Amino acid sequence: MCRSALWYVFKTSGNAYILNRNAFFLIFRVFIFWGTVCDPYRTVALRMQCYHECYIYDFQSADDTYAFHYIPNDTSAVFMENVLLKVMNHSILDQLPTAVNVLRIEYSVALKWISVPQNLYAVEIIGTSLERIDFKANSAVKMLQIQVCDLVKVPPAMENAENLIVLEILRCKLLDLDMASFCENPFLRYINLKDNRIRYVVNTSKKHCGMYNTLTHFLLQGNRLTTVNMEQWNVFVKLDTLSLVQNRITSISGQLVQHKLQTLSLHMNRLKHISTCGWYVPSLKKVDFSRNQLTVLPECINNLTSVRKLSLGYNRLANFSIESVAGMSNMTELGLACNGLTAILLNSVLFPPKLAKLDVTKNYLTSLDLTFVPVKALEVHAFSNLISSFDVNGTSPNVSHAYMLANPFCCSWEMPFEWEHVECSCSHTITNRKASPHCP
Repeated sequence: MCRSALWYVFKTSGNAYILNRNAFFLIFRVFIFWGTVCDPYRTVALRMQCYHECYIYDFQSADDTYAFHYIPNDTSAVFMENVLLKVMNHSILDQLPTAVNVLRIEYSVALKWISVPQNLYAVEIIGTSLERIDFKANSAVKMLQIQVCDLVKVPPAMENAENLIVLEILRCKLLDLDMASFCENPFLRYINLKDNRIRYVVNTSKKHCGMYNTLTHFLLQGNRLTTVNMEQWNVFVKLDTLSLVQNRITSISGQLVQHKLQTLSLHMNRLKHISTCGWYVPSLKKVDFSRNQLTVLPECINNLTSVRKLSLGYNRLANFSIESVAGMSNMTELGLACNGLTAILLNSVLFPPKLAKLDVTKNYLTSLDLTFVPVKALEVHAFSNLISSFDVNGTSPNVSHAYMLANPFCCSWEMPFEWEHVECSCSHTITNRKASPHCP
């Protein structure tokens, strides 16, 4: 090893000192350059910069671990960029100082295999060709994020990461998911597998897994699921959020029984029919069925009495009656934008008792009857329709806000009872009533 080629430069930050815990500490920066003098075959020089954390650039060989000895004793985080090795095994990373518990490796397309040191608390690997990651038994890692990689399955060595709490594998190449892969992670709370290629989800575990009692968030956005059995999520007794956004789901089956679930999203799929019959979700607050292909409301939707926000926008509902959701006794917000609605019935005593906001933006409505609204204050969004008939003088005083711009007949107000003094107008720019609303 050619130590004469290692330059160690110490600089003060303008000779500045700070008071910390009644003691003065010198703020310093360390720069290390491993020159090409030591290795004539190197294409780039190792660079290292330390402040509160250390940044290492162009790590190329096992010999470069010599730089680890210059990491200050109080440094807990090391960030490595443009690692030029294919494999970073324990013989390399175990030489990091014991005080280092956070490691981030990014923009290192050569890297395919990494062995995580036992003492690391958080590991972040971004922009690599990672195909394999190993953990020693009883690994201390609690947070693992892998983003942009070549993993095709959940790493088997995950079973050694017994203390893991947060797992993110994003924009990689996972093809399927067996939830049994996490059975040896009893503290796992958060799983995010966004933007992979997952085609199906199963659970082959024959035993009760510890993470059934801890997991709160399961995010599978941007994958390739086509069918989902909702019952497979019932094992997670503390599940708070389930996201199946932007898949290719055409059907869901099974009875969802979740005591703690608060947010469910099936946004941007290909569902033509949804049945919530038999579901028991007493804590559910937000449900998003928007951007699907629904022509009728989800079956048994009135069973979801705890839901506060229901999103049904960007579907294919042609008609809607408020009576069809009157049983949703806690709903405060209902979204029906961009459905192609030609008719809507709101004038009924059968009305969600807490509804405060109704969005029917960008539909084909030609009239809107708000003469009878049996709730205290309702905000109505109805802009970009084809409304030419509206009785402003007969409007219920319970309509506190109305937004009706971009209609043949425009009438809007933003304060309760302001409708009594509002001046409505006709838009001469909207003449083609068959024109389709802009719904991207």
